[in-house]
Amino acid sequence: MRFSNVAKLTFLGNPALRKVCQPVDFSHHRAQVKTLATQLTNTMKTHCGVGIAAPQINTLLRVFIMSNEGQTEYKTIVNPVLESVITTSTNSVGGTSGTSAAVKGKVVSEMENEKEWGWEGCLSIPGFLGYVPRFRNIKVSYLDVNGIQKSETLQGFEARVFQHELDHLNGIVYIDRLVSTQHLIVESEFSKHAKHIEKSSSTIL
Repeated sequence: MRFSNVAKLTFLGNPALRKVCQPVDFSHHRAQVKTLATQLTNTMKTHCGVGIAAPQINTLLRVFIMSNEGQTEYKTIVNPVLESVITTSTNSVGGTSGTSAAVKGKVVSEMENEKEWGWEGCLSIPGFLGYVPRFRNIKVSYLDVNGIQKSETLQGFEARVFQHELDHLNGIVYIDRLVSTQHLIVESEFSKHAKHIEKSSSTIL
């Protein structure tokens, strides 16, 4: 399917991908946010992504689009905040229960075991996939395209997409999260050799 209002992507090496984006002020940016959301969504769909952030089309505002795992729903995320990581602890009868640990820019070493590994790609780094650790369960807040405050809990695929796109707004790309360069693979080799790192499915963001 062909979409109108598709933007040109920025690629690794473009300074826009290394800048911290500005918060959206709806008193000044309301119309721009709606136009940007449409442009981001159409650009993402054209390139078969599941997420895209404003700096990937050379716009330095704290806005991104993310889809659910089935790519049936798309959310506009404005001024996102990762509020906390939901940790897993064993209860008195041997089961597990979830508790929240404050994060907001500070990740303590005790929370590293709350991460899971998964393959990620990026529209701005075409042709490669990386095996990246991300928090599996998170609580987030953001504004929607109309400036309405939202809070929700994300897990698995959606938690990974949110963290990947939030990184973009802070000038970080997924290759910065690699533990080893051995966790980076050419996309065309993925089906043949990724199992030697770990079996997983790729996510193109």
